[in-house]
Amino acid sequence: MKTTLKNLAVALILLVSAVSILSSCKKGGGGSIPNADKFPLTNFNITTTAPRVNGTSVYISYDIKNVSTKNYVILDNSQHIIYVRFTIATTDGTTYEQSRLIPDLQANTTSAQEVLLQMSSGKTLDPSKTKFELYYER
Repeated sequence: MKTTLKNLAVALILLVSAVSILSSCKKGGGGSIPNADKFPLTNFNITTTAPRVNGTSVYISYDIKNVSTKNYVILDNSQHIIYVRFTIATTDGTTYEQSRLIPDLQANTTSAQEVLLQMSSGKTLDPSKTKFELYYER
């Protein structure tokens, strides 16, 4: 009887330890990627045109250039895909945003892109509040 209780206690301790270890692990390989492994955001230069408004549609054309000597290939960088997020605002302060994936870009090449943002009917774009930012996505 004592051996059974001792074995049960050991099994319980092992089970609690295993659950504790497993629960401390991040799901989906989470955690941050060291900056050394990321394709630096500063390797891109973005030039935008003035927003064009057609009803409730706002079009922004932009050139994105890989200013580095390294190719940016999405499949090679699948753990840190890069996006550009465009934000527009209306004169009443309402903001809208749209994100676009940065395409594969060879070193020192440029890609012409366009993004379409929609705003609600009756809104007026405030062009001075148009902005963009680059960010990583897993």
